Amino acid sequence: MLPFVNASPDPENEYLSDGISDELIDALAKIAGLRVASRTSVFALKGKSLDVRAVGALLGHPSCWRARCGKRAIACVSPHS
Repeated sequence: MLPFVNASPDPENEYLSDGISDELIDALAKIAGLRVASRTSVFALKGKSLDVRAVGALLGHPSCWRARCGKRAIACVSPHS
């Protein structure tokens, strides 16, 4: 899962997208049999304009999730493989 993108026009809300990303990565990593890239690996790619399929290949995962969040909508998540 890639870090959530701050969809709010206010850069002060970046902590919200980072916090949701952290919590979701942590929760998903606890699911037996589910491979989740580490926070360090995915946050190293934060803000980079890369094709999501290339990111999945770079991280060694067949599929990759990306999402956006803001104050009005927590997330619109789309899978890519």
